[in-house]
Amino acid sequence: MRLSRAKDVAYFMVSVNDLEYGDLVLPADKTLKALLRKNTWQMGDSAANRRALKPGDYLVFYLAGTNRSYFAATARVSSETRAIFEDYSDPRRVPKLPFMELELDLSDVVIWKTPKPVRPLLEKLSFVEPRLMKYWGLYFRQAMRRLTKKDYSLIVRGAK
Repeated sequence: MRLSRAKDVAYFMVSVNDLEYGDLVLPADKTLKALLRKNTWQMGDSAANRRALKPGDYLVFYLAGTNRSYFAATARVSSETRAIFEDYSDPRRVPKLPFMELELDLSDVVIWKTPKPVRPLLEKLSFVEPRLMKYWGLYFRQAMRRLTKKDYSLIVRGAK
């Protein structure tokens, strides 16, 4: 694996919400922890910005949904995105989640002990337009949003 050079590195926010599949509901926080503990991430083929991901990029994970609006983890991309093959004989693999066709490997995974609420950061994040502040949730609906280095640093500063 070859990580991107510093000037080529990109930063992304990954929004994680509950997955509903029929009567099955996979809570966002459990999905996040299950995947990150295996140093992997899964996404749908239509996930925004998925083609832009490359080894060396930085990710910060945002948990969305009812009673959730906080950042909870960071990681670095350590592989190219690939199709998920359902080989459950390998204990390192995570079963394919509903609606997910792609996966990638992660390194430097840190699941924060204390999630970081998004609200105190809203007015400082460059991608949230001040005139649309009351609709801030719309900016976090995209599965994967590209961030500036400044926004990424602001989000992860002081995370534990």
